[in-house]
Amino acid sequence: MVWGPPEKAPFFTVPMKAVAKQLPDLKPVPPGSPGEPFGIPNQEMLGGIFTKAGFSNFSAQTANVMVWEANSPEEYYEAATEIAGPIVLLLSTMAPERKRAVREEMVQTLRGMFPSGPVSLGGEAIVGTGTKPSA
Repeated sequence: MVWGPPEKAPFFTVPMKAVAKQLPDLKPVPPGSPGEPFGIPNQEMLGGIFTKAGFSNFSAQTANVMVWEANSPEEYYEAATEIAGPIVLLLSTMAPERKRAVREEMVQTLRGMFPSGPVSLGGEAIVGTGTKPSA
């Protein structure tokens, strides 16, 4: 299983957009970059990796996966900034006023997306299967 393209992963892109506004030198990592969260963002790339690893009969499906749910935008912010590794790392480099700006941006964005309450964000996952001959 891998994550699909970033534009289909608001659980990650909403916090990262808020962080990026406070770190203007932060360059987005292009989808398909090895080792990154969206390093294999489509079924074709995943199929190529399966084939290279000696699998046949590759098939893939996409599924929408819920990643985080919270009672409020503030609660979502707290969760995302405590457990999401890339976000935690980037926030650790920021001055307190920039962290507050990230929080405000993210809470405001989430309020716009979920005006009546709970926040629920996920992303598209690509699940691949294949067959590998016995040795």
